[in-house]
Amino acid sequence: MALYAAFLGSIAANGERLLMEDLRRALWREDFDDVQTVVAEDNILFRHEERPTPGLSEKLAYILLDRFEIDNVAPVRSREELQAAIAENPFTERFGPRRARTMFLAQQPFPEQFALLESQFAGRGPELVAPGTRALHCAYPDGPKKRLLDADFIERRLGCRGTMRRIGELQRIAEKMDEN
Repeated sequence: MALYAAFLGSIAANGERLLMEDLRRALWREDFDDVQTVVAEDNILFRHEERPTPGLSEKLAYILLDRFEIDNVAPVRSREELQAAIAENPFTERFGPRRARTMFLAQQPFPEQFALLESQFAGRGPELVAPGTRALHCAYPDGPKKRLLDADFIERRLGCRGTMRRIGELQRIAEKMDEN
């Protein structure tokens, strides 16, 4: 059984937070093992028979919708994919692990979609973006509270959904995966 990390968007149904015990039980019924949260309750580690992560993302999103009526993006990454995403973020060294972020995307956007995002955001704020592998890397020089570049703006330009995490959070998740 391979180890994976899932990065969920908000896990609320009808204004109520989804209980981890309910999610754990639903995932167990669908062949997800050793389900646990890490760093925050919307980051999930689990074991599953080895398969491509896009298929696991679709399976997890389907379970959330079917069992809990939560229409959610659920990007899944293997240990190697997570480590690669951390390494490919060009902003970590310059801005640090709190202001450098990675938005995991449901699929790989076309280069034209990244170009559209960059051109439509140019001059609006200090945030920086760089394309990644099924990801968008971002820097928030003024911190997250003053950000102008948000998930809705990004998703509309890229034509796909995603969920963002700080690099520091991703580093802690990768360390936890290494321990397992």
